[in-house]
Amino acid sequence: MTKELDNMPIWQNHEQRITTLEVTMSGLTNKMDSVERTIKEGNSEQKGNAYHYKQSHGR
Repeated sequence: MTKELDNMPIWQNHEQRITTLEVTMSGLTNKMDSVERTIKEGNSEQKGNAYHYKQSHGR
């Protein structure tokens, strides 16, 4: 029992670090999703602008 208690702070620290990594990964995933969405929206706008340019310049 004493050895288990001695190791308790190590396990608590380990769990805390894992939780921090999970939260960090979740945040990064959300940011990457946002970047991907922004790129897709930008690409859609560019395609639309190219279409309108071609239409207005007779191409």
